[in-house]
Amino acid sequence: MGVPQKVKTDNGPAYISKRFLLFLQTWGIDHIIGIPRSPAGQAFIECAHHS
Repeated sequence: MGVPQKVKTDNGPAYISKRFLLFLQTWGIDHIIGIPRSPAGQAFIECAHHS
């Protein structure tokens, strides 16, 4: 599997923290932020979480 090329998250505090962003930068991972308050924009994530 290895290191992902990109991750898609919501705009939650854990995903916009300096520590998380530094982690992504260190590993060369692109960060894609979903559209706020848009369930359709988060469909893949919501499906994975079964919510």
